Amino acid sequence: MTDYYSDNLDWDTVYRAFHDPARVAENITSLLGNIDDPVVFCGFPEVAAELSRSFEIVHVDNSPTVIANSQARYPGVARIVLSEISDFLRSSNAKHVVISGRLSAFWKTSENLRTIADAILAFPRESVLIDFFDESQVFPGQVVNFSSSQGCGAWECLDVEPSTTQEPMITTVALKIDYSLGATNASYVAKRSYFDSSSLRRWTEEAFSEYEMSLLEGVVPNDPSFSIKMVPRR
Repeated sequence: MTDYYSDNLDWDTVYRAFHDPARVAENITSLLGNIDDPVVFCGFPEVAAELSRSFEIVHVDNSPTVIANSQARYPGVARIVLSEISDFLRSSNAKHVVISGRLSAFWKTSENLRTIADAILAFPRESVLIDFFDESQVFPGQVVNFSSSQGCGAWECLDVEPSTTQEPMITTVALKIDYSLGATNASYVAKRSYFDSSSLRRWTEEAFSEYEMSLLEGVVPNDPSFSIKMVPRR
């Protein structure tokens, strides 16, 4: 289990500076609709806390750092679980699953997608919502700037490496990421996975043949992303 958030950077501070967790939670809530069952959520902790105003949330994350911070900061979340989301879903019959906060950016191969698909399919689900970075919205040399009253940040696209040998097509994007938020500062290079929506739609419809799939806007406003929602065929 790799902890991508084990450094000294407070990721809650970074996320809150450039995104509105309440707005993201509102978007997710509108897509889930009126449900009474618990929701398994994998994504940013403060979004989990906001969702807890409407649902019983089981927040799952594979980072010990994130889990420790969440337990200290967000007591309103019903359950906080340290686990890979695929491992958790293989043994959980939760009817509603949300995988957000760019977790899919760490899925580098079709095998990674097959692993999460098998875990989702381990039990019948009533709704599944997953967001993905959109490869059509990124290009080499692109710079996306973030600013708020708390500071600024920038994502510079250094390289784009599409893979045409696997389905769905996964594009590896090298990013130079900078954040400057008072005492919270960071600069690093990372590689993230971006997805072709048409290719992912084909793959999803085949992998989840008993589900209806909708291709939607991303749940994070102004993010270069899209979402898929799946519900059982009636």
